[in-house]
Amino acid sequence: MLVRMLGQISGLRCGKEWPAPGDTIDVPEDEALQLVGQGNAVLADEDDAKPRKSKAKGKEKATVEAPENTSSPENEDDAKPA
Repeated sequence: MLVRMLGQISGLRCGKEWPAPGDTIDVPEDEALQLVGQGNAVLADEDDAKPRKSKAKGKEKATVEAPENTSSPENEDDAKPA
């Protein structure tokens, strides 16, 4: 399955560096679903297979927003706004 990376993963995958944020990688379905579930990637289609070129020179830092917590607190009295 083709996924587009949202953040940079350190280390190697099959002896190669992980793709940069915004680039795509083809991985087995179970791995793709795990990457998406962890918020590290989104599903991509064949049109997304081309790497996106960055306009910035040099290294670029990616920011990944954490998904909102959609679970409700067990005790609403304990819930405090962040």
